[in-house]
Amino acid sequence: MKKLIVLFVLLIGVVVFMYSILSVSLKKDVFVFEYGKQISIDEQSLFKDSFIEPDQIELDVSSIEMEDKYPKAGEYLVEVKYQVLFFNQSKTIQVKVEDRTKPEIIQKNEIKVDVNDRDHDFSSDFDIKELSDYDISFDLEKVDFSKSGIYEATILVEDIYHNVSSSSFEIEVVETVSAVQNLSTSTEVNGILVVNKKHSLPSNYAPGENIEAKNQFVKLIADMRANGLQVSDSYSGYRSYEYQNSLYWNYVNVYGQQQADTFSARAGYSEHQTGLAFDLMQPNGALLQSYNESVWLANNAHRYGFIVRYPYGKENITGYVAEPWHIRYVGEQATAIYQSGLCLEEYLGIQGGDYN
Repeated sequence: MKKLIVLFVLLIGVVVFMYSILSVSLKKDVFVFEYGKQISIDEQSLFKDSFIEPDQIELDVSSIEMEDKYPKAGEYLVEVKYQVLFFNQSKTIQVKVEDRTKPEIIQKNEIKVDVNDRDHDFSSDFDIKELSDYDISFDLEKVDFSKSGIYEATILVEDIYHNVSSSSFEIEVVETVSAVQNLSTSTEVNGILVVNKKHSLPSNYAPGENIEAKNQFVKLIADMRANGLQVSDSYSGYRSYEYQNSLYWNYVNVYGQQQADTFSARAGYSEHQTGLAFDLMQPNGALLQSYNESVWLANNAHRYGFIVRYPYGKENITGYVAEPWHIRYVGEQATAIYQSGLCLEEYLGIQGGDYN
């Protein structure tokens, strides 16, 4: 009788032991992965019980649909097969593939449209980085296509999983000039070609360096040196629309657009594109700012037909910080402008200031 009892107890013990061995549990049964990435489940960390070796575990992922080389977004049941002792077992886990990443918006270039061009394809001005399908929309409510100017707009991108990105950008509405000769009808005042943040040049305006202005500039440099002043032969003169565009956006990338706009003109708004503006430099290659040279230039540039275009105290009117090195050729009117003590905008009675 005692033997039967012992045998019975041993049998119960074996059953309990086998049950405990076979009834292993998962650490978690739901796994979430980002769309566009490969599914990777650490088999070693699937079970709470450490006695199941990784090489005894097999994942059946045949239920997961593939889209190109990535799993398609959705929910899948994956069978986990494993072996305990000599017994084959299985459990089911849920795999969720979800797109939770917002689309990335990249502006490719500065955006310009002609007056009344409401049909411009703005989507061509942007690159969208997004794996799933998406829709693009634009908020152009603040853009007045009927007149030239710089306006703020917004691009909105929403993918099919309702991840949304938006970004503000600027649209420059420009009045098309059919012929460069017609510049005087809109940008010349009293015979002076006006270029500032309110008056622009078309992208095809490319006169090169003005010969008369260059000759006078050479005389000015020679006389500065004759007076013992330190000035370099190097200078910055004519700049094409394309060159100015590249220069401006380089500054924007370094300093941000708000700060860049205080010292660099946007393409089409630079006096250097006229071929009538020159930046003087010191012998060390820096822009001319030394006291003696700056004072002489301010008081004598008019004798050669130039004005210091961006003087101190006129920043709100010219739209730029003071630049003692930047002179602009205006010819015979230079002396009258110098004697008036006014900047060019004030003297001609035209609007200046910022772009907006």
